Amino acid sequence: MSDRPSEESVQRAREITDRHRRRVYELIRAFSDELIQRGLAHDMSKYEPEELIPLARMQDLIDREGQA
Repeated sequence: MSDRPSEESVQRAREITDRHRRRVYELIRAFSDELIQRGLAHDMSKYEPEELIPLARMQDLIDREGQA
């Protein structure tokens, strides 16, 4: 009796591995797409007057007095 699995078993293992690799790729791709979108939108609110004006004031203070 051989320790080698049947060709059928080896083929099935290949198919399962292929499905696994595709699924991992899909999940990583979805995660990276989401991360890219979040990066593009990150801190866009900083351009709104409610945040931009105080940031400008803070930068003026830093320019005058230096970093804390």
